[in-house]
Amino acid sequence: MACTGAILSLFNPEPKLPYAAWLMFVPAIVASLEHQQKAESFAQIGSLAGALDEVEQSLVAIPRDPEQLVFKGLLTLVRDVATEETFAAAEEQVSVVGSSRLAHPYAATVGG
Repeated sequence: MACTGAILSLFNPEPKLPYAAWLMFVPAIVASLEHQQKAESFAQIGSLAGALDEVEQSLVAIPRDPEQLVFKGLLTLVRDVATEETFAAAEEQVSVVGSSRLAHPYAATVGG
């Protein structure tokens, strides 16, 4: 009967320790989750560089974490789109400046 009790205790729907308590036994998971939370915080305030740094540190703890790899991909995509938009805006500004000598205070004195 003691053996049956031990086996049944394995399937107890109410574990003796909550899930978070089990995580303290696995330092890599804890480190990864801490970096994940920091990355999400950085992303929410718009700091893509900070978020990517935290995701990279999370991937050091657990290198093939699919959730972190997807998050890294999304952050990289957002960063690249923002870079393209910034570049397009800069190109537009350069074309406007090139068509008007009054756009820059020194344009009238340079080149003619």
